[in-house]
Amino acid sequence: MPYLLSALLAVAALTIAIGLVAALRRAGRTRAAAEAARKGLADRSGLVRARAAGLRVAIGDLRGPTRRVDSTQRGETGGRP
Repeated sequence: MPYLLSALLAVAALTIAIGLVAALRRAGRTRAAAEAARKGLADRSGLVRARAAGLRVAIGDLRGPTRRVDSTQRGETGGRP
């Protein structure tokens, strides 16, 4: 009878180990997929920000002259050279 109990415990431990390995593999794949999605979203949001900045500049140019200082004159107004 003790052999039967030992065999049952060994089978149970093996089953738990196999299940744990499978769960860890699934978690790794899920983590990799989530990371890829996060990177793709960051890329897209960066492109949207760049396009929005470009639109702001274009709209500013359409509105006419503003109080922007040309880069050659910045040193004269106290800005960075």
